Amino acid sequence: NLGKPINTQYSEYSPIIGFDENSIFFTSRRRREDDSNLGDIDVTTGLHYEDIYASFKNLNGQWMEPELININTSDRRSSVVSMSTNGAMLYIYKSEEDDGNIYLSEFEIGTGWSEPTLIGSDVNSEANEFYANIAYHENILYFTSDRKGGIGGKDIYYVRRLPDGTWGEAKNIGKPVNTPYDEDVPYFHPDDRTMFFASNGHKSMGGYDIFYAQLGEDSLWEEPVNIGYPINSTDDDHSYIASPDGERGYYASKSHGSI
Repeated sequence: NLGKPINTQYSEYSPIIGFDENSIFFTSRRRREDDSNLGDIDVTTGLHYEDIYASFKNLNGQWMEPELININTSDRRSSVVSMSTNGAMLYIYKSEEDDGNIYLSEFEIGTGWSEPTLIGSDVNSEANEFYANIAYHENILYFTSDRKGGIGGKDIYYVRRLPDGTWGEAKNIGKPVNTPYDEDVPYFHPDDRTMFFASNGHKSMGGYDIFYAQLGEDSLWEEPVNIGYPINSTDDDHSYIASPDGERGYYASKSHGSI
């Protein structure tokens, strides 16, 4: 358990780790320090609405007190989902009137994070887009959606960046990764061939489990593998992200040592 001050008695999830592992962005339903969200309760869950926080390591390698980033003030539902390699762009999930979409915010020196704007092209649709992950080379964006025409439930899709900088047509990554159940929170590792994702299908130990799949030499996805115990449990385990060297992993879990 990462412990305090990252984790609290409230829910924390969707960790995004900087390439140097000295920064972490995450989503939390905690009560704000100034109590400004005291009365903002999601009636569907009974919890505070999601906010995005950032924390940085001090010279002793310890996480400092998380800071509420500036884009939360006018947004009651926001969740960080991915970050560019240079740390200057955040990809964000926002839900308004039961319509979830993917947004982009850029860091500006002196003013902080910019007002999130919808990602264009074929990423967002009339359905819900729940999560996105930008590949380390930033030419492919993976995301999840429950749009029509998929294999079932939430599916993982991808778009490629076109020469003019815009995103191309969204494509379902298909079987064997996607199933009639839910596949969510994809993370494409910098090794350029391994994808971690959560699923309540495949051979789950219970709820959402973390799986990984690899691209073969034929550029087709191989059969997903359950990452196994002790990371996965009989409860929900998801939002896995690995360090660039593959030696450490960060994820969210409902069962492993709550605070």
